[in-house]
Amino acid sequence: MVRLGFIVGLIGLIGVLLSGAAAWRVHQQELVIDGIALARAVDVNASLVQDRLTERELLARVASGLFRAPATVKANMLQPLRSAIYAFKTDFVVAAWIARLKPSELEAAQRELKNESFSNPTIRDYEDRPLDLKAVDKPVNVVMDLEPRAPDTITIPGRVLDRHSIVGPTLEKAKADDNGRPKVIIAKTLIAKGIPEVAGTAKGHGEGGAKFSTAARAGLGLPADELFYVAPEVRAYFAERKVALKRQFEAWQALYDAWAEANPALAAELTDGVAQAVPVDLSERIPAFAADFKDATRAAGGVVINAVAKAMPHLLTGSADLFGSTKNYITGGGDFSRHNRDGRNIWFGIREHAMGTICNGIAYDGLFRPTAATFLVFADYMRASIRLAALAGLPVTYIFTHDSVGVGEDGPTHQPVETVSGLRIIPNLDVIRPADAEETAGAWVVAMHRSDGPTALILTRQTVPLMNELSVAARRDGVLRGGYIARRETADLTTILLSCGSELQHAMAAATTLGAGVRVVSMPCFERFDRQSPEYRESVLPQGCTRRVAIEAGVSGLWWKYVGAAGKVLGIDRFGMSAPAPLVMQDLGMTAEHVVAAAKGM
Repeated sequence: MVRLGFIVGLIGLIGVLLSGAAAWRVHQQELVIDGIALARAVDVNASLVQDRLTERELLARVASGLFRAPATVKANMLQPLRSAIYAFKTDFVVAAWIARLKPSELEAAQRELKNESFSNPTIRDYEDRPLDLKAVDKPVNVVMDLEPRAPDTITIPGRVLDRHSIVGPTLEKAKADDNGRPKVIIAKTLIAKGIPEVAGTAKGHGEGGAKFSTAARAGLGLPADELFYVAPEVRAYFAERKVALKRQFEAWQALYDAWAEANPALAAELTDGVAQAVPVDLSERIPAFAADFKDATRAAGGVVINAVAKAMPHLLTGSADLFGSTKNYITGGGDFSRHNRDGRNIWFGIREHAMGTICNGIAYDGLFRPTAATFLVFADYMRASIRLAALAGLPVTYIFTHDSVGVGEDGPTHQPVETVSGLRIIPNLDVIRPADAEETAGAWVVAMHRSDGPTALILTRQTVPLMNELSVAARRDGVLRGGYIARRETADLTTILLSCGSELQHAMAAATTLGAGVRVVSMPCFERFDRQSPEYRESVLPQGCTRRVAIEAGVSGLWWKYVGAAGKVLGIDRFGMSAPAPLVMQDLGMTAEHVVAAAKGM
């Protein structure tokens, strides 16, 4: 027992010592963080924004060496003031390295800035006016690097901050306190500044509005009788800028005119890109598929996008790490990178949201036509960017493959039963689910001709047959209308079968069984059909025929507006299952036999 007690006591003593050592180590790490010199930048990325890092956590990340060192700080030349200015705008962080440079070091600093390819490598004052380096007679504080490097920040390095009304005195104060410890300067914004009732509080997000405007304007010294007041200094500044910018534009226009005259073909291509021109004969430039073609619509889409790319040199495409599956790679187009700006294929990586937002930016610019691809089930990752594209009327084309439970063995996690309907309810988004290769070609044509909003192409992984009973033109032009008669009755109309995508084949087969009075309507795009004239919609879906059955491998809800209260919808209002695709379709009722039974049971 004595020996056992000794062992237990020894273990306890070791535990106390280890706990004490761990606590001492944590304390030392805290001291390191407290005294750190911020000579590294904080990049703005998804983890920073999502984690909403505190200042202390930011310092910890810098301490751990997570962020890169400034490329322009040379140990043998620059003696940087080891401080970083943080500008907080909600969760957005910008970090700068500011070097205290002697007059004799300025020319070398300019060379370093030039080597880093900053857009303006000259040493300038904080208002971006060039300095006469020979006239500088005392050390100055120069921004030598910044993160994140972005269009909004890359113009800042090279600026001297000494005369800035806020930054200059702050830097001087930091330098004057020569206590041997590093300095950190953190500049914060004050939300709802000028409205004392809510300033600095969460209420400033939504309650700093009109009810405080009178007092706020008085507090800011603005005239009470001029709602949209512009100070004389501001008017004078922009008047000067207008004159300067006009001169710059005229110089640019002369340069462009000379270039256009010397390069007429390139100038015409550029003009077409800016105008978002689409060949009027685009459909004719897409070869018809062979009568025995039988493959998934994603494979047909791969053929079509390459034909479209030849006709439209400004078409770009990309994929969220899925080019091999989404089949949208532009052959011979090259891969876009910083080393190859001519590349037409963008490898976005597994970043659907970023892919969507980048495509929005390209579309906003207007010169190129962006397209992007991923599996349909992952569309929710980019839903916010899709919604914004629809809201802003941006002509982005999304290629969503693996469209349904037809994915098969991948199981319910990858079977998007609800996703097509979820996209269809976004205003101003055209969702097209083609039934075969020719409808896929038609979908691409209408997507390219659309300039006032985005289009989502919903393509299959499973093989679908060509509907050779219809002409190529009928199928391609039918997509333009959104819905059209794929099989017309040869007797008095008794029943209408509606479908789209891979299930249209089942409606066509069921119509053959049900008889001469059955019409089949292909509905690849609800939104386009709903925009047709009342007369056209009535010609396709006459109100007098209420015996209607719709079939689609997805949730049933949106089909009811077409079949009516007396109709039936064969859908999948549950999650799928893991099994070979034909077995899944059979078990969940996506067959011609189920359509026949539903129609006969009415």
